[in-house]
Amino acid sequence: MLRMEHIHLAFQEVLIEDGTLEVQPGCLTVIKGASGKGKSSLLYMAGLLIDEGSRIYCFDGHTVGHQDSEMASFRQQYIGYVFQDNSLISHLSLYDNLKLYADMVDRPFTLEEATHLLSAFRLARDPQSSVTTLSGGEKQRLAIACAMVKKPRLLILDEPTSALDRKNRELLLSILKELAKSGMMILIASHDPYVFEAGDVIYEIEDQKLIQTRSIEPSQPSPKALHYRKHPLKLAFFIRYYWTYLKKNWGLQVMMLVLCGITMAILVSLSDISETFLASQQQSLDQIANREIVVASRDLNGQGYYDANLPFLDDGMMDAVARLDHVQSVYPFFESDCEEVTVGDKTLVYELVIQPYAPDRQIDSQCHITSNEPGHLYLSGRASEMLGITQLSDKTLSLSCTLPDGTAFTLQDKPISGILQGSLQNMYTSATAVVYVPVDWLPEMAPQSLLIYADHFQNIKALGETLEKMDPEWSVFTHYLRDESMMGLQYAFSSVAPFMTLILGIITVILVALLYVRYITQRKKEICLLKVNGLSRWDTVRLILTELVLQTVVILLASLLALVIIHLGVQTLMGYPMHMNYPAKLVQIGPLIFVIMLVPSLLALLVFQRMDVALVLRE
Repeated sequence: MLRMEHIHLAFQEVLIEDGTLEVQPGCLTVIKGASGKGKSSLLYMAGLLIDEGSRIYCFDGHTVGHQDSEMASFRQQYIGYVFQDNSLISHLSLYDNLKLYADMVDRPFTLEEATHLLSAFRLARDPQSSVTTLSGGEKQRLAIACAMVKKPRLLILDEPTSALDRKNRELLLSILKELAKSGMMILIASHDPYVFEAGDVIYEIEDQKLIQTRSIEPSQPSPKALHYRKHPLKLAFFIRYYWTYLKKNWGLQVMMLVLCGITMAILVSLSDISETFLASQQQSLDQIANREIVVASRDLNGQGYYDANLPFLDDGMMDAVARLDHVQSVYPFFESDCEEVTVGDKTLVYELVIQPYAPDRQIDSQCHITSNEPGHLYLSGRASEMLGITQLSDKTLSLSCTLPDGTAFTLQDKPISGILQGSLQNMYTSATAVVYVPVDWLPEMAPQSLLIYADHFQNIKALGETLEKMDPEWSVFTHYLRDESMMGLQYAFSSVAPFMTLILGIITVILVALLYVRYITQRKKEICLLKVNGLSRWDTVRLILTELVLQTVVILLASLLALVIIHLGVQTLMGYPMHMNYPAKLVQIGPLIFVIMLVPSLLALLVFQRMDVALVLRE
């Protein structure tokens, strides 16, 4: 038996003063009264949904205090609710609604049981069908079936027949009569005369008094005293519940989570994308840019970088330069007149010069004709004209000359690997007819000039300044790239990267905000129904934290997939390997997602904790 004494119920005005209410097992107890006089509020007080006012509350011999956890535990285990139009969660199927109530009391519930229970409540429906397919009467019967899954001792109904026609009203009341006969306590708030007629005990609210206007002797013996114990919800309930919610709301919910994951992946990958872009651009520009620096002992006033009369540089100078930062390689440079050059049956005397070329020059890319054997001799466009060479098949060249240090040098029948483009000018001297010889074919000798290759084009300027400081007597030349515009191209992306990071961060926050605005507005009723059925304040915290962790996991999975796609996409588009440490990225993303989503989660929690369950259910 439920007995409430010294009931004081007031909101803007006093509704009930010092009232007493008894609900006996085996009978229908009905509360009647004019609208706004406190019927629903008294019902919610009897169901431990509100704690305004005061009362002494005794349930089967156990006195229930005002502690939230105790009231929630009683709602969970012993009280079932059926509201006028708010007892079902519309995005769940019939079976999922029933199973939710079973999960609240940690009771296994199969599809077969659901089918049997629906049949008992005159619902010949597929358990997997949607709640939205039911009529008003069917929804009310399903709501009672959901409440009965918990096997409550007390069933509370608020205006259960208000939207029903006569046939459904009579069917519902007959079901309630049968439940009462089974020994259940049933409490109804109504203004329906048919309910008054069916009621065994009737209370009426009038002039702030709770008056019993009809009573009968209990047909059921009083139950044994209640051995109350708490039945806390397990973590599995929260995980199952969120998974069910996610499945039924996969459209926007999953889309938003995936978009958050993709945004987070791009956010933490920007540095890698930037580095890969810079490395790719650096590689491309290193290939097309001239990274040469020429060092000579004096300036030739714009007449080239080399002259046969230049003095030799000091011994050890090449080694000293090679040890400098940003130096990739150092070679001696000179030019010598060819005493004789022979190709086939044509011989030229003192009309051509030789110059060494280094592998770093990538001379093959400067040719308009090449053979299948790179790395041998190359001719300038003017030299090929003078020798009458228009194709390279089976062409060999012989030459003899004297090097700047007086050493005789000869080559005999060496293959010609290519002919340079006609528009390509000699960068070092005024000579136009040049035979380019691999530097490693030449004997070692003291250099007159040094040909230095920087490791990357953007380091040419800094390396040139270092060389000028190394010896004030030196003249340092670069062919081009004194202009920093090409360096600006390389750093354009890196300068934009922080701005892109900020924009993506803002987008992520907006996505999360949109997600939770929809989350909060759509789930008020749902959370209220969970509270009605035993969700305490602490359980609400656990629910939000569980969902936060699970949402973080979903976003992490989406981020991982996005990282893989970004990795492969960037490599394909840029043609340059992108190095990505997936575990490290996930370690970055996880806490970042958690922090970003924590604020709206706390906001949702605050809203859910402060919700007036009774007010929401009346809406």
